[in-house]
Amino acid sequence: MEPIEEQWRPVVGCENAYEVSDQGRVRSLDRIGTQINGKTGTQYMSRRRGKILRPATANSGHRYVVLQGRTTRTVHSLVADAFLGPRPAGAEVRHKNGRPDDCRASNLEYGTRSENAEDSKRHGTHFHAGLLECKRGHDLTDPRNLQKSKTNKRVCLACRRDRAQLYKAGQQVKAEGCCINGHPAIPENRYTNGVGKSRCKVCVREKKQQKKAA
Repeated sequence: MEPIEEQWRPVVGCENAYEVSDQGRVRSLDRIGTQINGKTGTQYMSRRRGKILRPATANSGHRYVVLQGRTTRTVHSLVADAFLGPRPAGAEVRHKNGRPDDCRASNLEYGTRSENAEDSKRHGTHFHAGLLECKRGHDLTDPRNLQKSKTNKRVCLACRRDRAQLYKAGQQVKAEGCCINGHPAIPENRYTNGVGKSRCKVCVREKKQQKKAA
């Protein structure tokens, strides 16, 4: 079986300086430029040979290169622009096999943001889908704490129950005329802080005492 020949095409927007291949590689082209001698201050013509650029890897696993003018571009976007054609409005580049570092043209296609998110869930690379607990520490492996919303987002039911209890407690506080800890909401116990919120002096005093005791 004969090896597949690597195809190179100009980088969109930098056609005279760079090329990108269907295998996900980027190279600079030979070019002639003007430089200044630092000692004499005279200008001279210099020839720079093109080379294969070494991409860096972001925390997300996507590869990127720095082009002229210190412009940072992801490799998959360069490949897509050159081999998939103009990107439709609102579309993103999808990696078919779920590997963000695989920038071959055959592994890329355009899709919506929701399709991209579903891809990451299917491949097990979606951050939120892999969380075992919510940001407040509730166990998301417990089916009693997890629900899918209409938009297919994960909702922590434990957080929702806590918010309902706090709301109920707040309504009771208003009805009884006291703070959330039960201190009478009389003028002697209230003060307004620097941002205009009414605070309970007794609660503030007790909190300071607890900090000192700790």
